[in-house]
Amino acid sequence: MNAFLNDIVQGLQGVPRESAVAIIGALPGTEVRGGVIAGINFFHLPPLEALALAAAGNLLAITPALIFLERFERMLRRNRVTERCLHWAFARVERNAARVQRWGPLGLLILTSLPLPGAGAWTGVLIALLLGLRRAPVLASLYGGVIVGGAVMTVIATAADVAVRRLFGL
Repeated sequence: MNAFLNDIVQGLQGVPRESAVAIIGALPGTEVRGGVIAGINFFHLPPLEALALAAAGNLLAITPALIFLERFERMLRRNRVTERCLHWAFARVERNAARVQRWGPLGLLILTSLPLPGAGAWTGVLIALLLGLRRAPVLASLYGGVIVGGAVMTVIATAADVAVRRLFGL
């Protein structure tokens, strides 16, 4: 993720660092975890500020996505190319859907909070859509997962930043 994140940070040069962290937090490939890493390690923001900005970006992006994605999906399925993209995305998400369905909202919170590739709020939105889950409990689970996952990454990114600074005397 570091090379990918580095490319995104480079692409956002000229954007205020706080806005850049929120944008990175909103993106499906990076989400809150990437936003926290960028905020702490690239932009040298205080950890809690990086967490708040990345989480806000992630939550501001997934909320309307959850609300409007079902309608948008129907429209996208009319086009052959976008229908293939949706098929690919849903096929990837289906692996986690069974666990989430068994555990319900708690499973969605756990999935969203895991600091692993493919486990984040955007995946949670797709799973909720795939399973036809009710929006209110899904939003609560996604919000909780974003905060927990962001907090875990804040601790990891802060520890890595401190270790690098001490090791290299920066």
